[in-house]
Amino acid sequence: MGKRAPGTVLITGGAGGIGLAAAKRFAKDGWRILLSDLSAERLDAAAQILREKGAQVETFVVDVTDPAAVATCAAQILERHGHLDVLINNAGIGHHGEIADTSLETWKRLIDVNLWGPLHHIYAFLPSMKARGAGQIVNVSSGQAFIKMPTWGAYAAIKAALGVASEV
Repeated sequence: MGKRAPGTVLITGGAGGIGLAAAKRFAKDGWRILLSDLSAERLDAAAQILREKGAQVETFVVDVTDPAAVATCAAQILERHGHLDVLINNAGIGHHGEIADTSLETWKRLIDVNLWGPLHHIYAFLPSMKARGAGQIVNVSSGQAFIKMPTWGAYAAIKAALGVASEV
């Protein structure tokens, strides 16, 4: 009989970078890994890397800015697994530039991905976590939220908002 996974974790933005690194760490401890990202190809490549290490992996192509897509993903996960133990809101985009050169459209995109994306996931999974009396949510922010650097104002402001929302 195979090793029983200690739990199920969903990592948004899981096809690369911090998300894939986190997935590798969870996989090492035997967790069932659920990855979401925009790119099916990158998700397939990430899943292959994890499966080669013996991980149980499922992938979901999800646009975190689309509340209906997030809700559909959450419904599939809860139907298949009954619950989610850990949600890691990792998906995000960066931006740097002078405020005068940062368009309102860029601000909107940063807010949609870096703030609304995590909020869509929180509201999709929190009710089942509360009903079960268990579960953890990790929102990945940025050092930019605390140590402001020139030309990173828009990004830092949105990441700071996520950090503040996570603490209340």
